[in-house]
Amino acid sequence: MDKKFDKFINNFRVLIKDLGLKNSTQREIILKALFHSKAHLSAEELSTLIKKEYDSSIGIATVYRVLSFLEDHKVVSSINIGNANSKAYEINPSDHHDHIVCTKCKKVLEFFNPDLEKLQVEIANKNGFKLIDHDMILYGICAGCKK
Repeated sequence: MDKKFDKFINNFRVLIKDLGLKNSTQREIILKALFHSKAHLSAEELSTLIKKEYDSSIGIATVYRVLSFLEDHKVVSSINIGNANSKAYEINPSDHHDHIVCTKCKKVLEFFNPDLEKLQVEIANKNGFKLIDHDMILYGICAGCKK
């Protein structure tokens, strides 16, 4: 038994019930795949993983619909990994982190730097803003692609 996932999925079921909706097996399979993934996955990668690892024939249109629903309800988050139509998804993190994306292979790494966090607050304050939230995505070429 995976207690972390069980707690996560039970919280999700409460959300669905509170919204007055019925839960679906497709949503839970997509959430399970994302929850257990160590990578940030595009909808296409997620669809392939689900077919392979979960023996499920959830169509790509359903994957996109479910991801949109989950993102709208802040269960998952996405980052742009290329053009406007290219996103990678992860379970909405409980701990803040930023991302760096390889523009060639689309590899995504997470990082946290307290100095950067402090600097962002200082910049917001200096410009008359109270920082509420932010997303930082750096783009570059990873070591593997530089070779």
